[in-house]
Amino acid sequence: MVRIVLLLGLFFFHPFTLSAQFILIKEGGKKIERWEGILQQEVKHKDTVALKKFLSPLRNKNSADYDILYLGLMANGYANFFDNINTQSDYFYHKSISNAKELGSRPLQIWAKLNYASYLYKYRKATLALPVFLTAMDEIAKTDPDEIIFPAASFKIIGYYLGTIGDKQASMLFLTKALAFCPYRCSQRAEILDNLGLLNFDLKQFASAEQYFHQASEMALKLNDKVRYAKSLGNRAQIEAEKKNYNGAIALLKQDIAISKAQGAEQNTMYAFILLGQYQLEFGDIDEAERSLLQADSIARLKPYYLASELQAVKLLKKLYNQQNRETDELYASRRVDVLEAAVMKTDGDFTLKQANWMAQKARFQKNIDQTNLKLRRESIWRYGLSFFTLLLVGGWLLFWMKAKRDSKKQLHVLNRKQKEHSREKQKYQKKLEKANQTLAEQIAFFHDKTNQIEQLQQEIEDLKESKSSDREEKNSKLNELLQSHLMTNQNWQNFRREFQYEYPDFYHTLHQDFPEITESNLRIILLQKLGFNNVEVSSLLGITPDAVKKSKQRLKRKLGDKSDELFSRIMSN
Repeated sequence: MVRIVLLLGLFFFHPFTLSAQFILIKEGGKKIERWEGILQQEVKHKDTVALKKFLSPLRNKNSADYDILYLGLMANGYANFFDNINTQSDYFYHKSISNAKELGSRPLQIWAKLNYASYLYKYRKATLALPVFLTAMDEIAKTDPDEIIFPAASFKIIGYYLGTIGDKQASMLFLTKALAFCPYRCSQRAEILDNLGLLNFDLKQFASAEQYFHQASEMALKLNDKVRYAKSLGNRAQIEAEKKNYNGAIALLKQDIAISKAQGAEQNTMYAFILLGQYQLEFGDIDEAERSLLQADSIARLKPYYLASELQAVKLLKKLYNQQNRETDELYASRRVDVLEAAVMKTDGDFTLKQANWMAQKARFQKNIDQTNLKLRRESIWRYGLSFFTLLLVGGWLLFWMKAKRDSKKQLHVLNRKQKEHSREKQKYQKKLEKANQTLAEQIAFFHDKTNQIEQLQQEIEDLKESKSSDREEKNSKLNELLQSHLMTNQNWQNFRREFQYEYPDFYHTLHQDFPEITESNLRIILLQKLGFNNVEVSSLLGITPDAVKKSKQRLKRKLGDKSDELFSRIMSN
């Protein structure tokens, strides 16, 4: 009963805010219950100093099991602070896992691995998350559910991951287990029901999907879970769209968006806008579709791990522009689709998810073969000492084993062949990426060549000033026209900026997010200096004096204040 109470209000690996300054540790009772009581207090902090202070009682206990929880919670804290994959979180997650293994506590090993796997899954590292999930699943198979920390949440996150990589049946199995360990008024029940509905929808089992979505809506209302209620409305909209009831689907999605916006549910708002734009486009409401998709695109640009959603929104915009014969907008959307597809290929693209699915299947097949071999070896040893009749039985078993092994090898051969096909496909994409990467290098070489030509022209103009030739003015005019043509034009700048953004997406995103004070003219100087151009070369390309470049940088330093050192440090870093 105590564990059921602890589960109420828990949202696995997504901490909520409490006002307590220090985490509370209650002694006595079962270890599992004490650990769950600690984890239930997980808090989001504005900085890691406050987080360390909050978690300090765990360290002060000088206990191996509390230290494992401390390391895992510190890892979560850094992940929340950076809102992305980061080296500090990686260190604490690995340390938590290794310490749990050294302690020999299976419940803590499962928790530490799932904690790390959830972090990789959240930030779209599906392939890296696969071996972590698989080892955690192996440990869970050997463990009584009562000895698992938060069994409902553990089964739930595994189910989500398996569904993402395309193993729908296994996903449904784990989500059904999660539901069994989630009491009727458990806060996660609406979420699990909603995701079971999505799995049935993907499997074209629309009647079951609709039933789950309605159950999720009802449960969310009872629990006052407004965000989950909004999500269930958006999912019900997909059922209405399957029925070709676009008016009903659009109405549900607008409710979803209104609630999600009010609750600050950014990601759900983005998903709902994409679906809304898609249905409005299919319904023929082009203007409203464009507004919805642009809203989704603006949200998707905020986080690097929203790339797949950004790609989905831009593809729909490209389709919309094509229908309206807006060639310029369609061309720009096509360029963005190419860039985004290359980026998504590295994270949560179809190829990556399919590869993870094949790897998971191959691991399961290999495990079945190993278990069969071990079982049959033991049976063979036991039967050697029996009578002739027993030997005949052993022969029959061996024949069965050989057939099973041949069948398993054939299946493995098919899997390996498909993996090779995916590897060849990956190589093709790699060549495409290498070709794209060459574009920025060519731009840099082009600009260096430009600076040399500009220097020669400037020298010729200076020499002409000292000339007494009668046609000096005419020559001077032509040289100046030629000089202007070598300066960076607006078109050259737009091309250069796109290629830079493609090559250095993190740096470019950080500039706009952390330094909003930077102007367009500041940006030109910063990007050129990031690529190694000195003040003289920058001034030649932009058609200004070296002193103007220096003064521009000085003004920017004054404007940024304390942040200026951080900016110029990033410019100088590799």
